[in-house]
Amino acid sequence: SDPDVFAWNGKHYKLRYVNLWPRPIQSPPPIWIPGGGSLETFDFCAEHKYNYSYLSFSGYIRGAQLMEGFWRRMAELGRDFNPYQAAFAQQIVVAETDAEAQRLYPRPDTRHRIEHCGVIAEGLLDSMKSLGVVPVPQGRFVNEIGDGMKRALGAHRTPDAYRQRSFLERGIPLPGSSDRPVVNGAPLLGIHDMVNQRTASGEPFVPAEAVTVEQAVHAFTRGSAYAAFEEQYKGALAPGMLADLVVLGADIFSIDRDGIGETPVNATVVGGQILHDAIGLGS
Repeated sequence: SDPDVFAWNGKHYKLRYVNLWPRPIQSPPPIWIPGGGSLETFDFCAEHKYNYSYLSFSGYIRGAQLMEGFWRRMAELGRDFNPYQAAFAQQIVVAETDAEAQRLYPRPDTRHRIEHCGVIAEGLLDSMKSLGVVPVPQGRFVNEIGDGMKRALGAHRTPDAYRQRSFLERGIPLPGSSDRPVVNGAPLLGIHDMVNQRTASGEPFVPAEAVTVEQAVHAFTRGSAYAAFEEQYKGALAPGMLADLVVLGADIFSIDRDGIGETPVNATVVGGQILHDAIGLGS
């Protein structure tokens, strides 16, 4: 194909500008054959070494069954397994509620997330708990945009904003998040604001939603790992887990909580590799 922008004057379509970008990195480019599940199409792809793309219109349960059939057919024909030989084009169908979706397509431990989860009425918290929904609020928002939020929401709605303690009291997981680069993403600043619940002007935001230092640290470690289905190897210092850790210049569990955000980071270790070292940790 032409590497530059070109005009296409075909029989059925006439396009003034055509730009083939992004481009396949393979040469020649792979050929994909869309299909609805027929055995003939399976065999055609196997014979010509083409890639198969299932066009699903009936949900993932039927789609999974069909794709399993595709791989069985490839094995019957003696083709080597290649995970890049098949694709799954799933039609997205949204139910009216999460409860209805679970009734139609039951899945355990879905952990559907609500990013930001900025304003949640009290009456919705029990529903979140029963559905296993994981909120992902940003503690740093309280400081950097809290003054504006208070003005926009008014006194009657501000208590519903950026809940933290309310989630924990109902047994709802609480992750730590920043939404970087919208605000400063330093985790210590997020922990600071989750604990202190004060805006940039120094005004209290929702003091009733403040959490302890231990709860805030748990949110940024175990809580975040749980929200990402990664708790089996992230979020704790234990055998078999990733060696992700920081060495701080003060004990944030015992210092005045107003100083948490200013605590220096003396060293950072990611996956067992020292990436920042101001104290000679690796010497």
